[in-house]
Amino acid sequence: MNPLLDLIGRRKNHVYSFECKNGSYAVTIPKEQIVKLFQFLEFFIPTERKFKHSVLVAHLKKEWKMKEVSWLDYDNDTLENVTITRDSRSTFNIERGLDRYKRY
Repeated sequence: MNPLLDLIGRRKNHVYSFECKNGSYAVTIPKEQIVKLFQFLEFFIPTERKFKHSVLVAHLKKEWKMKEVSWLDYDNDTLENVTITRDSRSTFNIERGLDRYKRY
């Protein structure tokens, strides 16, 4: 398993770590890879958590599906394998992400 994330991006003060998978109908991202996204952000990005985001990306035929994973799941050790299908709904929107984490 690759120890690094696939992509890292930044918009304003926010930093996004992405794990990307390709498939025809569904992809599964193992828990271990999701944990590595959070570990990377914690170790290499010296800013508040409200500015750090972990996003799972699935390219399914001609569609892109994106799911943001919560820090609460990471902190509470409730992460599990995530399966994204063509029927799944994307839960990540970069515009919403800029003001979503005001509670930290």
